[in-house]
Parts: sequence; C-alpha cells; structure tokens
Amino acid sequence: MRIEQALDKYVLQVRGNGRSDHTIAQVRRHVRLFESWLQRDDELTAIDHETVALFLASELVTKRADGRPR
Repeated sequence: MRIEQALDKYVLQVRGNGRSDHTIAQVRRHVRLFESWLQRDDELTAIDHETVALFLASELVTKRADGRPR
C-alpha cells in the first residue's frame, strides 16, 4: 500500500470518528509533508520508525519558514 492510499483510509476513519474538517485538513497536510520529505513513493512496509524519527527531527518539522524553532 502506498502513502496516498493509506492516507485516504485514515481520513475515512478520522471522518467517521467525527473529527472536524480542520483536523482532517491538518492530517492531510502533515502526511503530505512527510511524503514530500521522503522524496520517493515507497510502499509503507519500506518506512520504519527510524525514517519517521528522522522526519520528526528534520528542520522541515522543527523550524519555521523564517528559521525560528517551532
């Protein structure tokens, strides 16, 4: 399964849980940010916890556009 397919399924679940449109938009934004950071379209099985940790520690996540910390 690819990230986009998993995202669609997750959004369906989040919507079913009664989350707001804002929350759903944020979910989509964060997953797409992760996908763009990967710079490839991997199967989800190729993404491990270390990959996610590297993303969460990256400047893309930890810094604002102006360079200040988030």
